[in-house]
Amino acid sequence: MKYVGEPIDKTKYEEIDKFHLGVFEYKAFKPQNEEKRKNHNTFFLKRTIYVDNVHFGELISYIVAQKVGFKSCEVKLYKSPLLQPGKFDIGVLSFVEKSKYDELLNINSIIHQKQQEDPNYKTNKLSSNCIDKILELMFWYITVKNKRPYDEYLAFKQDFINMTIFDIKFMNPDRVNVNWYIRRNIQSGEIDLYPMFDNEIILNLGENDAENKISIDSLLKNDIETKSSIISEEDLKNNKEQSDYTKLLSHLLRKYPQNTKAALNCISQFSLADLKKLLDEMDGMTIERKIVTLKTFQIRDEAINKIYRGFLKKEKNQVK
Repeated sequence: MKYVGEPIDKTKYEEIDKFHLGVFEYKAFKPQNEEKRKNHNTFFLKRTIYVDNVHFGELISYIVAQKVGFKSCEVKLYKSPLLQPGKFDIGVLSFVEKSKYDELLNINSIIHQKQQEDPNYKTNKLSSNCIDKILELMFWYITVKNKRPYDEYLAFKQDFINMTIFDIKFMNPDRVNVNWYIRRNIQSGEIDLYPMFDNEIILNLGENDAENKISIDSLLKNDIETKSSIISEEDLKNNKEQSDYTKLLSHLLRKYPQNTKAALNCISQFSLADLKKLLDEMDGMTIERKIVTLKTFQIRDEAINKIYRGFLKKEKNQVK
């Protein structure tokens, strides 16, 4: 299968808003199936303007998530001819997955609600990025404030750890607190984690090809230098805005072993061979870019497996 972009059907969709960096919101002239979350009524067009390969990153993330069972917003490649012969406007369409009964909430709004009920609840500017504080707060929001079933919190917890493991595995540094949402159905009361989105700069795909002269060494150093936007309690105490991927993974294995092992076991279903096959199906990706992407994945995969094997060995010895 070859993944090739298509133009927007302007007979079905109209542009309703424009954002920075080439992002446009489109909505259907005649919305359909508004009671369903996957209704294709609204999407964001993200044009590839400043960085060569981000549209590939968004699509790869979606395909990987589908394969391993993680929640991710549906995406499609975009490609539309320009006036100049042989030139195209390219990008990705990211579909909004919410019904007419759903509202999307940012974690800061949950913090605000908590502080209104408990004036003694202490936070700082980094609390909304700390996984431990987020899960603690969401337990309150789901089970106490909204009196939802405990299993609903457990599902949120697993989904959030799945998302964090995805970011660790695929080196996504951009999971800031505006790049994930809480979804609440105002009719049923159900609360869950909104599917992943804005995953485009995974695996060094946020770096330009530099006229197809890619230095593998210079790009792969990002494996060490690039940090996660999701942080741990230890990072919060040390006032660190970002977390080292390996330290964050070790923290998750210690504090949430069952959830983290479940996420790692799921994501291990996607292999280097799977990625190679997928990259070969990307229309317009250069050979140099494929080499860097595969090597980045391989190094990251080996680092994660080493940490995970060490944890399992230690866990086994403790049982003895």
